[in-house]
This record gives sequence, C-alpha cells and structure tokens, in this order.
Amino acid sequence: TESDQTLNLKMMETADIILVADMPFGESNLNNLSGLEDMPGRIYFHKNALSNDHTHGALVKRLQELGARRKITYIGDHDAFLDLLKKEEA
Repeated sequence: TESDQTLNLKMMETADIILVADMPFGESNLNNLSGLEDMPGRIYFHKNALSNDHTHGALVKRLQELGARRKITYIGDHDAFLDLLKKEEA
C-alpha cells in the first residue's frame, strides 16, 4: 500500500545500506524500488530476485532506470554480501 511505501522510505532515509533481498517481484513489489534514487545508502540487489520476476520485464526496466542514476551492486548470496561489506569497511 502507499502507506507501507511511505514507511519503507522513511526507514531508508538514515540507512547506510539498502538491501533488496531475494524475494518474488510482482507489480506491487515494484513500488519498493520507487524512491531509492533519493536515498543516501548504498544499494545492493540480490540477483536471485530476477529469477522470481513476475512483472513481465518491468523489474529489469526499473532496475535499469535506477542504475542510470545510482550505483546498484548485485550480489549472488548472503555470505558473499557479508564478505563484500567487510572488504568495503576495511
């Protein structure tokens, strides 16, 4: 819902890291990517979500639009994500 999206964006305003987890993407989940252009945190996207894309290509298009404005780091699994964070913090 729109109120859930507003709450999500409010929580992300102060986040250093934004992780889009391995989850199915339907049309309503695309709203979760709206507004990320304006968030200060680094964006990480779990690639497995692309295997659960039920948006008929809208997810890929939205990621391309977002990627044109912000860096998105694509991750393959959670352990690799944690390792990447450790390297970035070092």
